[in-house]
Amino acid sequence: FPLAWEPRTNFMPWATIGQQPVFLEDDATLAVLNRPDFAPRAAVYLPLEARAKVSAKADPQARIVSSTITAEKCGFQTQAATATMLVMAQGWYHCWQASVDGSGVPLWRANGGFQAVEVPAGNHQVLFEYKDRAFQLGCAISVVALLFCAVLFFAKTSNPARARQV
Repeated sequence: FPLAWEPRTNFMPWATIGQQPVFLEDDATLAVLNRPDFAPRAAVYLPLEARAKVSAKADPQARIVSSTITAEKCGFQTQAATATMLVMAQGWYHCWQASVDGSGVPLWRANGGFQAVEVPAGNHQVLFEYKDRAFQLGCAISVVALLFCAVLFFAKTSNPARARQV
């Protein structure tokens, strides 16, 4: 039978912490992801421009203490002995923003398409938030246009004599 169920005992959770950052160009990252020895629990592949700004190291003892995940927010309580990386298996998109203990931090494209953030040593609250300003502006413009149309409609219907003249 061509399709057979194979149980997986080595799945990756939604978010992981403690990987060693490795800085590569996009083509090299893609090549590493396709190798049979790719080890996402041990290393996270970040773009070259992150090298100057990321000082995190591997921390095998780091852990995610708790998490809260909704459609537009993902929060993680972390614990680490050294500065390390938190990787979230969610598509990288520029409208996502990250913060650690309420202060904005750079959000990096990890493993070619996921999200990663550097987490300092200690206990911290890490938050990923989706904030699409263009969408919010579009909603505001739509509400203003709807209100304008409603005002015109009610102004026209409240004065029947004027409505006949038009």
